[in-house]
Amino acid sequence: MGNVEPKLVIGVPVGFVGAKESKEELRGVCVPQITTYGTKGGSNVAASILNSILYMVG
Repeated sequence: MGNVEPKLVIGVPVGFVGAKESKEELRGVCVPQITTYGTKGGSNVAASILNSILYMVG
């Protein structure tokens, strides 16, 4: 399948089980990224982040 080289990862999983650890793991990977600290996150947060990026470049 090959290597994946993302230009940006928005890593904001929601929940109290493993969400914080998942975000900490992502921060250890060398890829441009946006994450939140703690247990905050979810699809609404990810959509808000993406919409803000699109607004800034548009």
